Amino acid sequence: MKRHLFIRTAAALLALLILCGCSQTPEPSTPSTEGTLVTEPEQVEQTVMDWQNNHTTTVSYPMTDASMANHQLAVELYQQLQQNPLIDFTYGGTQFSEDLDAWTQEMTETDDGCVVTYTHKETGLCVCLTYYLYADASAVEWKVRLKNTGSENSLLIQNFRSLTLEAETKGNTKLMYSKGGNASTTDFEPMYLNMKNGESANLFCKGGRSSSGTMPFFNLYTAKDKGYIGAIGWSGQWTMHVSKEDGVVSVEAGMSDSSFYLLPDEEVMQPSMLLLPWEGEAQNAHNDLRHYIVQHHTPVQEDGNYPVGPVCYGTWGGEDADSQMAQIKALNNLQIGYEILWIDAGWHGDGSSISQNTFDSVWVENTGTWDAIEALYPNGMVEVSDFAHENGMGLLLWFEPERAFEGTALVTEHPEWFLSSKYNTNNFIFNLGNEEARLWLCDYIAGLINTYGVDIYRQDFNIEPLGYWQEADETDRIGVTEMKYIEGLYLYWEGLLERCPGLIIDNCASGGRRLDFESLSRSVALFRSDYVCDAVAATPEANQMQIYGLNYWLPISGTSSMGRTDTYNFRSTYGFSMQTPNILAKSKDQKLLNEEFLKVRNYFYGDYYPLTECTSDQTGWFIYQMNRADLESGFVCAFRRLKDDNAYMSVQLSGLEAGATYTVTVWDTQQTITLSAEELMTTGLTIQIDRKMDSQMIFYEKVGS
Repeated sequence: MKRHLFIRTAAALLALLILCGCSQTPEPSTPSTEGTLVTEPEQVEQTVMDWQNNHTTTVSYPMTDASMANHQLAVELYQQLQQNPLIDFTYGGTQFSEDLDAWTQEMTETDDGCVVTYTHKETGLCVCLTYYLYADASAVEWKVRLKNTGSENSLLIQNFRSLTLEAETKGNTKLMYSKGGNASTTDFEPMYLNMKNGESANLFCKGGRSSSGTMPFFNLYTAKDKGYIGAIGWSGQWTMHVSKEDGVVSVEAGMSDSSFYLLPDEEVMQPSMLLLPWEGEAQNAHNDLRHYIVQHHTPVQEDGNYPVGPVCYGTWGGEDADSQMAQIKALNNLQIGYEILWIDAGWHGDGSSISQNTFDSVWVENTGTWDAIEALYPNGMVEVSDFAHENGMGLLLWFEPERAFEGTALVTEHPEWFLSSKYNTNNFIFNLGNEEARLWLCDYIAGLINTYGVDIYRQDFNIEPLGYWQEADETDRIGVTEMKYIEGLYLYWEGLLERCPGLIIDNCASGGRRLDFESLSRSVALFRSDYVCDAVAATPEANQMQIYGLNYWLPISGTSSMGRTDTYNFRSTYGFSMQTPNILAKSKDQKLLNEEFLKVRNYFYGDYYPLTECTSDQTGWFIYQMNRADLESGFVCAFRRLKDDNAYMSVQLSGLEAGATYTVTVWDTQQTITLSAEELMTTGLTIQIDRKMDSQMIFYEKVGS
């Protein structure tokens, strides 16, 4: 069943309120902006752009035997969780798992699972676990909320862990995870730890952004052919500790630091967890995870379908409206295949200075001011938006609402809405945990989106928030600022989606540094790494590594081609969506590349099979397959690198229908052959690339489909 996650979030909150004896929450007060110098956008009727309506797609995932077997394992896990929760924490100095008699337990069935609430008999602290088990999925998910229903402050809650898993192992234990975004050559590189008895490992993100440094996903092999895929749903600072002792592996995961009490009637959220038990082939389990992320953690559009990854033409916001409209006109005349005009930072500010590119500081100093600079956009941003729509394109517009620079009007007028840090006195963070501030910001930005005619709202976050949260915490309230901020972030995004029907939220955060399943429930990642910002130094092999490592966990991500129009470089940046900078001088080459990409993009919703290993250097081949069982077709993309002397490589495909026959087409030559599924999956497909540092795109389709 497809739905926006925030509907589920609201249901989980309502269940907690009912089970804890509360029927409703008070209506939030309307924030006052009286006397503000910040320009209020004109209130306009909510509209859904034609571009959004015309760019959706359907996706379905036939349940394979492997998926059904893993689903049964999930059913067994779900049944165990109802009596033996995989959470733990210290309450008033006593471990929850060792003192269950001090808590009452109540369970309520829901459409997609159940709600289990533990209430401390003496103090009234409620721990609410909302479990989800879907008929089409192989994973169990749970959300965690705490509420103090007592009349006094709760006891001290410490070291809360949303996951405490113990599993027996057979032979060596292997932990697989991927590096996160770091704007480096190894972004999203898969990592493997072989753990022996007595060994342990700690994983964590950096600076309060969930995929900065390390992705919040893992695959724990308890044997060669079985294990658990897990994911942490938290867009802030998380940690995970893995240890092995006497053949038993233990995993603990949660917020990095929490030691707090709750006020009467106060409630907070903790990281969500996802656990997918598997047996058989590990890659089948990874594809089950990809299905789950699409079906239950990808925003759907107004028609109930999924967004199509856009082909975007990138411009800098410091360009003026005339220049941008001239480029739109040229693109329309050339019919290159672009769907979105991408306006990045630099369009906003008081006009005292103009940003020339991403490497100057002007756009940073204007964060917090979201008026379009009059000298650049004399008729407002809507003029460019209207012109784009008239020419069949949508508009993506960059914002960074969580940060404001010192001296900007909003910081001056409402300092109480911001978090500050003694270690970074120039930058302030808008406190989304402050309800009054969040509601004002949501109304304000939604007004701009509707007024400007924005189809894709790009939200960047170029600052590490952890230190700000920690400095704002009160004594014995460690972690509370972060908890309220992260929940406020989700509510802010949900508010935009409600106020702006059909809106797509592009989640950037310095390029791929906030990629967890909670953030992806409300957004997509169209720019997975800032590594490509340095178009001179970025290597195609490092971009191939991003394809290789990220697709184990997430089906939807995009990046930039950096303006390179050879097939080896362009294909190295494939994903769900694509952005290119100004390529009008190379429009003929780009038109052919865009035609290929339009055929490729929706396959990223399908199953992923890495057919070779991948490194970030220039050795070897890298080959991968994307298969859409529902479309009975897919593609194989192959790269022969500079330092490999082999002109041929044979690979065995996966996921094809037994007994079927497939038409296989080499895109570059349009050479076509017909092969059986058995030949492709057993004998293999032999790929020939005569030149070093060249590539080949091969499409296949079931005969008769």
